[in-house]
Amino acid sequence: DIYWLLRVCIRTIEHGDRIGSLFAFMPEFYLSVAMNSYSALKNYFSPVNSMEELPGYEDTLTRLAAILAKHFADSRIVGTDIRDSLMQALASYVCYPHSLRAVERIPEDQRISMMRNLLAPYEQRPWAQTNWILVRLWRGCGFGYRYTRLPHLLKTKPE
Repeated sequence: DIYWLLRVCIRTIEHGDRIGSLFAFMPEFYLSVAMNSYSALKNYFSPVNSMEELPGYEDTLTRLAAILAKHFADSRIVGTDIRDSLMQALASYVCYPHSLRAVERIPEDQRISMMRNLLAPYEQRPWAQTNWILVRLWRGCGFGYRYTRLPHLLKTKPE
């Protein structure tokens, strides 16, 4: 069961993160499987088997959002491939309303930390994904989809 595997990976990542130094030795496998299993659940199952019907769906999305927001710039992750994958997963995560709302539900201190990391100098990070994430978050009024059309494109006075 893919959903079960996703939840096991999330628990393992959270446990490794709580231990601190142990996180650096956690195999990248857990991060990769968490990202890929979420993608599989979202993209490869029919509308009949909706993710929203899974038990604990909202909590699982929020926990995965917290992992992506915290670890895309984590110095304990040294592999460039997994760092790029985390950045791409976060960029994909903010594109869809359900997962974007999960990002909105993570604790405020984690959101602020994520924004600081996104705005930090582009040393070892792909700038295209960073800009994509920032644009998606700043569209409208902060997080979320506030406008159906961008305000600067609307006519200001009637004709």
